[in-house]
Amino acid sequence: MRRAGPARTGERRGGRVAARAARGRDGVLGRAPEAQRGRTATARTAERTLASPVSSPRSSTPGAAPPASLARLERWMMEVVSSPGGVQGGLASAGARRLGPGDPDALERVVLPSRSLSAADRLAVYADMYFLRFIEVLAGEFPTVRHVLGAEPFTRFVTDYVSAHPSASYTLSLLGAGFPAFLRNEARGLPRRAFLAELALVERAMEEVFDAPRADPLPADAVLALPPDRWAAAQLRMTPALRLFALHYPLNDFMTAVRQGRETQPPRARPTWTAVYRKDYLVWRLPLAREGFALLSALAEGKTLGEALEAAASAPDADPEWILGMLPGWFREWTAEGFFVGVE
Repeated sequence: MRRAGPARTGERRGGRVAARAARGRDGVLGRAPEAQRGRTATARTAERTLASPVSSPRSSTPGAAPPASLARLERWMMEVVSSPGGVQGGLASAGARRLGPGDPDALERVVLPSRSLSAADRLAVYADMYFLRFIEVLAGEFPTVRHVLGAEPFTRFVTDYVSAHPSASYTLSLLGAGFPAFLRNEARGLPRRAFLAELALVERAMEEVFDAPRADPLPADAVLALPPDRWAAAQLRMTPALRLFALHYPLNDFMTAVRQGRETQPPRARPTWTAVYRKDYLVWRLPLAREGFALLSALAEGKTLGEALEAAASAPDADPEWILGMLPGWFREWTAEGFFVGVE
């Protein structure tokens, strides 16, 4: 007899809610303590040592754009503080040398020293915080990836990722969007590449569904209550807070074990199917049968219930009778979990 798999697994996601609320977390997501301590220390230093670039001529027109010299100075500072090689590496970069001083000895023409810090030290406050902040954010978003890699290798891969794909948005919620693809295609020397890329894909989906728009779910009995003459032609609209995955590894149990602090080794490859979704401000992972995944995927593509059922039943080795027997339980569970928000 086939079984539908273990019960769903839920957890709170810090996501951007935590960022908006002083990044409060419940401990589940594996905050990077070393990054947090560094960020706090540099933040305190920054409050005492705000940089003081040499003043530029100001425009006398109210509301006018900053003078070109100020814009050039801002680009120069960004080149310096965003270099993975720190301030010295940033100063030596081609971009910084093109825009401003590249010689540490000439730095004080642009940034004044304070009573306790040199010009380079003052810039280092911002250079350190630039990467520490990104490391902290992605450690919260990809805690299981960080667990598998270890803190130091994870920090190195995040630094490489941010350097290759700098943040281009005002919100940190998009920072990790390209991290799974980076691990799969670009990260040099990455162990367990296929496993970690797939793991990152699921963890990123958990952030996405947490932030997805809200939509009122259908009542729990809405699908099963459809008249028989409407059932086959009905189309179900899926909640935007749902992602469906056909995986090469049994990630759900492994992620749960890591979050619960149980000793576990990365699993061997084995096909599994999982739904990641939000319900009642929690993100859940629900294991699916292969045929249930095929049915939900067809519905997500806009197929009718009849067409989706045919797609699931026509899969290799599918047992149509078994699928028909599972349908009431599947739809009862999926509707109760909020997968569907409308029926047409």
